[in-house]
Amino acid sequence: RNFFSDNVEVSLADITSVRFGDYINSIPLPTILAVFRAEEWDNFGLMTVDSSMIYSIVDVLLGGRRGTAAMRIEGRPYTTIERVLVQRMVEVVLADAQLAFEPLTPVSFTLDRLETNPRFAAIARPASAAILVKLRVDMEDRGGRIELLLPYATLEPIRKMLLQQFMGEKFGRDN
Repeated sequence: RNFFSDNVEVSLADITSVRFGDYINSIPLPTILAVFRAEEWDNFGLMTVDSSMIYSIVDVLLGGRRGTAAMRIEGRPYTTIERVLVQRMVEVVLADAQLAFEPLTPVSFTLDRLETNPRFAAIARPASAAILVKLRVDMEDRGGRIELLLPYATLEPIRKMLLQQFMGEKFGRDN
């Protein structure tokens, strides 16, 4: 809300387990892929921002009129302005994800790079398993999808904490 200065509704569309290679091959182009680093877990994650979300970001942040459909010009690379605006939005999302993991373990997500070609965003082997979180972002009549992909190898350091039924669960006597 603070970033867009507009009402933003984020809804969870789906959480699934996928193979990294299958996901990379299924990404619809054009899109921007943000490769980020989970510092404390010493591994990487991937965030995909689809083209309708990119055009909505540009429209909202640069003062586009409400009620008009976003102009889509397919087949051209994203401009520097579009990439910088998406980068700022990705940093906001990563900061929120960092806060979401805070009750489990402190982790800092830092943006490593932005890619437009899925082949250059390889952060795991094609056969590696990963968790895919699909989010739908709506800003009144505009919006799009953001997908967050975390390979199992990235989540391995906190696996025991994620398997707990209750936070702080311990075996043995209570201190």
